[in-house]
Amino acid sequence: AHYRPQAFPGPIRTASLPLGQAAYARECARCHGDYDDNLEKPRLLRFPNWAGDVGTDMSRVRAFDPELAARVNASAYRETISAAATGKLAAPLLSGVWASAPYFVNGSVPTLRHLLEPATRPERFMTGGHRLDFARVGLALEPDASGLWRDGSGYRGFAGAVTIDTRKPGFSNRGHEQEVSGLTPDERDALLEYLKLL
Repeated sequence: AHYRPQAFPGPIRTASLPLGQAAYARECARCHGDYDDNLEKPRLLRFPNWAGDVGTDMSRVRAFDPELAARVNASAYRETISAAATGKLAAPLLSGVWASAPYFVNGSVPTLRHLLEPATRPERFMTGGHRLDFARVGLALEPDASGLWRDGSGYRGFAGAVTIDTRKPGFSNRGHEQEVSGLTPDERDALLEYLKLL
């Protein structure tokens, strides 16, 4: 059986997809995997299992030490995984990435737009049950007068809200800047559209 994530439920600007696909192939594929040329339902062809450091918060990586890895391997999880304390952060597979906000291993970036535009990343935002932002791809939030990004629509989510404060230890929203620095504004826009397909 081949896993296919649910299709993105919002609009996709199809005219942007060739540019987005090219930007993905040039800037993202070496770590996140190669997809075929299909611009309706791209299929993953190769996943490199890249691991390293892209400047993101490594607190969770450091917390997963050899003792914790041994405990995981001694648990019922041993049937499906083999844990190792590598000191590295693995690049995730991006299939279904639109549905996995907030982003980074510590959940410190609320949308893919913010990930692609590091200077715009909110310092504080609310998470929990939330609406999907079809344009920015991620949590549908706007800043209030205090600078806290929240859902101001009156929507009542299925889970209690939690504030992510990127100034606190373990929640830095820095990282991955170098990996997106070579993108033009048009390429960022187009890449966002392409990521909706994965």
